[in-house]
Amino acid sequence: MRNVIIWGSGFIGSHIIGHLSSGKRKIICIDKTESEYTKQKGIKVHNADILNKKKIAVVIVRPPIIYGPRMNKVSGAAKIFGMMRKKISIGLGDMQNFFSVCYVKNLAYAMVHFSQKHKHGNHIYIIADREKFTQEAFCREIEKAFNNKTSLIKLPSILGYLMYWSGEFVAHITKNPPFVPKEVLLGITTNAYYYDISKAQKSGYIPDYSTSQGIKETVEWLSSKDHADIAHRILQFIQ
Repeated sequence: MRNVIIWGSGFIGSHIIGHLSSGKRKIICIDKTESEYTKQKGIKVHNADILNKKKIAVVIVRPPIIYGPRMNKVSGAAKIFGMMRKKISIGLGDMQNFFSVCYVKNLAYAMVHFSQKHKHGNHIYIIADREKFTQEAFCREIEKAFNNKTSLIKLPSILGYLMYWSGEFVAHITKNPPFVPKEVLLGITTNAYYYDISKAQKSGYIPDYSTSQGIKETVEWLSSKDHADIAHRILQFIQ
């Protein structure tokens, strides 16, 4: 069986390739450049022209906030993890709103599962981790994995909306994007980021990893990355 991975050199694509490489499957990686991961796995990277030569099913998998090893340091997930490493962090509202997250290895599993399930046609699935977390409970789970104590200061939601309205005003004058997008504000203060994954579950989606497992592996990766960065700085200093 052939599997086509678009943007296979990146954060999510590399995890999908990692999931697929455990079996005897031919992997076609589509991307602009190679990465250290694709080189290590010995996978050739193609440009998008190869898609014109293949007849494939189109499966779109839509996850919420994605977290896990190799996540981008400027992503929303990385900012949440970074927030919970500090002694004091700031939240908005009571933080009891529900929102969905997706461990990157669960996303990789979902994409492999649905690509094998469908041989033709177009299909769309919304997926996430199976557990239901409030914003505060998710942050506390990260805190527990870091084994530290973080004081969460909860600011009134109205302050967020004031920031949004002032940002809209400034954006209108400067013609720049608002610094607090409306969808982000709604995701922080309401259940707007809570996803219904029942369609995916009915089609056989059963996440391999719990959110607690995903958080633990992410924290381990962040800790090992910190150690590697420190070692690199020491070597640079010595040289």
